[in-house]
This record gives sequence, C-alpha cells and structure tokens, in this order.
Amino acid sequence: MDEQQRRPTRKRYRRRRLTEEEVAQIKTHLHQGQSPTILAMYFHVYRRTICNIRDEETWRHVAPAEKARPPYRKYPG
Repeated sequence: MDEQQRRPTRKRYRRRRLTEEEVAQIKTHLHQGQSPTILAMYFHVYRRTICNIRDEETWRHVAPAEKARPPYRKYPG
C-alpha cells in the first residue's frame, strides 16, 4: 500500500474572508475601545487578524464605518 493511501485524510476548510464593510465595522469598534478578542469571536476570525487590522498591517485602504453595529451576539445559554 502506498504511503499516501495509508495517511488519514484531513479536512481542509476555507479561510473566512472579511468584506470591506466588515473591516470598516471592525475599525470603528476598535476606535471605540472594543476588545480584539470579542471582535474575533463575533466575526469568526483569529484575534491576530483583528490586531493586523488595528495595526494597519492589512486593509489600510478601508476607512472606519460611520456607524457601528453592536458586536455582541446572544449565545444560547
């Protein structure tokens, strides 16, 4: 049996892609003092992604939104 046939297959998931509108919302919330951890959970991305947006390492061309939606979801408890 071939080595590749014996290896268990891993599922590959697509990365979560943020839209420009979502990035504008993230920037607005960051300017308002919201935690990157909370924003990462809400937008289903890594905390590092939010920090990269905050530090302008990515998405430099997107301006903060005029009005921000609340970044909280009610989780079933």
